[in-house]
Amino acid sequence: MIIDESGNSAKVTIKDVYQSNDVIHIIDSVLLSKSWSGVLQVNKGEPLFAALFILVLRPMKIKPVYFIPAVIWFIIANILFLMPGPDVPEVSFLDEIYFDKWVHAGLFCGLVFLAFYPFIKTMRYSKKLLIKISIAFILYGVLIEFLQKYVAFERDFDITDIIADSIGCWLGYIASNWLQRKLSKKNKPL
Repeated sequence: MIIDESGNSAKVTIKDVYQSNDVIHIIDSVLLSKSWSGVLQVNKGEPLFAALFILVLRPMKIKPVYFIPAVIWFIIANILFLMPGPDVPEVSFLDEIYFDKWVHAGLFCGLVFLAFYPFIKTMRYSKKLLIKISIAFILYGVLIEFLQKYVAFERDFDITDIIADSIGCWLGYIASNWLQRKLSKKNKPL
């Protein structure tokens, strides 16, 4: 039995495993030093992704509060995307200007921008991360179309919505990249 600084215990399942740099023991649970146990405080029933979120954001010094606008925007987008077909207003004038496609593009532009903004705000951004966020939301747009077809009441799969979602992600990428470059020029040393 091994006990960490916080009083948590683990049973040794395999002892004396020789590695290139030392001898280790294999244990049946995770033990953390006092400094790490303060970082990873996961309560019973708390989702694992929340712990991973904390592990990624804390070292980057990004407060989860910065993601609140993105989460609110994401919830609003999901409500709009998955509302039943009869609840979606039909106005012939809006159909003529493809209003639905403009909404898709705007929502996805906002999703990419708001998801990346905390990284810009804390100067922890990279082009690679922005590309990953943009691709993730494009895939989310494809998923939404399948959910509209198979889950939402009287909604259909529409490839042009996926195109509008992708254009919105691209616009969010451009807006985020522009803001990041503007702020990096502003914060350059003299």
